[in-house]
Amino acid sequence: IREELSLSSVDYGIILSYYTLAFGSSKIIGGILSDIIHPKTLYCTALCCACSSLLCISYFGNDLLSLSIFWCINGFSQGIAWPCIAKIITDCFPPSILGTLWSAITSVSFLCIACYLYNVLCSCI
Repeated sequence: IREELSLSSVDYGIILSYYTLAFGSSKIIGGILSDIIHPKTLYCTALCCACSSLLCISYFGNDLLSLSIFWCINGFSQGIAWPCIAKIITDCFPPSILGTLWSAITSVSFLCIACYLYNVLCSCI
């Protein structure tokens, strides 16, 4: 991807910064929205938006601006999904297993992040 789009390390940093800002700020918005909209509906909508943004990246992500915009949308959508997951888990499962479920969910997400970062670091070397 790096060679095909001729993006520098700074360009990758810009894209990752937009993603991180959108992801972090959308958690607050997702928490407020999950109190207003049913969490399952909001979660499904957020996942559809994240998937759509990834499809748009594959078709329209030809330059830094479009990649930044679509990754920002992806981060925003994924950030909205986390408060919904927390609310769904606390509503559907007994408190005795909440810790186990939450640790399993976050472990899987950290594993995915680690695989992504490994892939990015290997491509930069």
